[in-house]
Amino acid sequence: RKANDSLDRPGGDIINPLAMLEEYDDNARVSSVLASASLGYRILDNLEYRFLYGINHQVGVRRAQVEPTTQIEGIQGRGIAFYGNNELNTQVFTHTLNYNTDFSEAFSLNALVGYEYQKFNFQGAAITGQDFTSNLVSYTNILQNATQTSIRTSSFADPLSELQSYFGRAILNFRDRYLFTATIRADGSSKFGENNRYGYFPSFAAAWNIANEDFMSGSDLFTQLKLRAGFGITGNQEFPAGSAQAQYTFGQGSIALANVANPDLKWESTKQINVGVDFDLFRGKFYGAVDYFRKNTTDLLFNFSAIQPAPATRYWINLPGNLYNSGVEISLNTALIRNADLNWNLGVNASILKNELQDYTGPSVLTGALSGQGVSGATSQRLASGYPLNAFYLRQYTGLDAAGNSTYTDKGNTLYFVGDPNPNQLLGISTD
Repeated sequence: RKANDSLDRPGGDIINPLAMLEEYDDNARVSSVLASASLGYRILDNLEYRFLYGINHQVGVRRAQVEPTTQIEGIQGRGIAFYGNNELNTQVFTHTLNYNTDFSEAFSLNALVGYEYQKFNFQGAAITGQDFTSNLVSYTNILQNATQTSIRTSSFADPLSELQSYFGRAILNFRDRYLFTATIRADGSSKFGENNRYGYFPSFAAAWNIANEDFMSGSDLFTQLKLRAGFGITGNQEFPAGSAQAQYTFGQGSIALANVANPDLKWESTKQINVGVDFDLFRGKFYGAVDYFRKNTTDLLFNFSAIQPAPATRYWINLPGNLYNSGVEISLNTALIRNADLNWNLGVNASILKNELQDYTGPSVLTGALSGQGVSGATSQRLASGYPLNAFYLRQYTGLDAAGNSTYTDKGNTLYFVGDPNPNQLLGISTD
């Protein structure tokens, strides 16, 4: 191919991948500043106060352009350029009091109480343009050269997100054989509705270090054998800031409500029990762990499409149901070679998992949106009680007829649950 040949044939309907590489330029750069400062003061021999301040400042700049020779509808013959700038600022303040004491040679206590405050700010702006009069200069450097009718500008500022936490933890150790841990957290997040800002999350755990018992002394079989059990509740607030608030979209000369306020939106919480054992055989030559867990997640956070007519297109709610995840996790490792010159370890792991949504009484939730000719707007999955999360909900394919056409149960007029997208087993192997 000559250097001045066009990589695309104008008017064609097939995109040349080499042409896309040559004609598409997209560069994103993120600059980050991470800083922290800590101050500690020992009040008593076994009581210490500590303060921590941390900041994370990030600025991201993205420049992208596509040449007008690229055979993409809306871009061919016109070209396009994009410039965007986003800025993230987070701060965290942490105060803790830590108390350590030995009541005797056999009994010790480690206790901690604390307070933490976090704040998140995220905002940005972008501009897009087309129909440039010259390709001798990068389009992102001459956005003012784009035609007035093609220029699109946008900017945003997420609502301020704040998280305030009070927490405590106590660990009791008796003869390095019996360990008891208790924790409690009270977390308040501005992401939730004004009626449910706070969530309360306790946890308890116990461990029996069997290998340290007198009846195990002198044993060359187990160098570690620990039985563990625990129960706890954790909270989830990993969803967009301001989701419980009324949010607006500002257009050119217009304002529209984009998100309906929900003052009762609350923390998604997960109750979990787990029982496990850790073991080490033959002085580290064979070691591993076996765990059983069962999780029950309630008040699932979900972004619904508002039922029209409505003042906005979206709103966040807590789904009325229980999502159960349970399973067994096994990890086995062995030291194949261990000497002064070479260590070679081999490990395998397996997880056996089950997932099911139960007691769901809310409206039908369709997910798995499809796109493409003839299927845009269709969905392939559904949330329903008694089925795994995001189970496939489709026409039931029954094969091909004599003419080679696809056939379906009930001629494809009825949708069925036809599959589970969640893995039932996860298997792994590693070596070093």
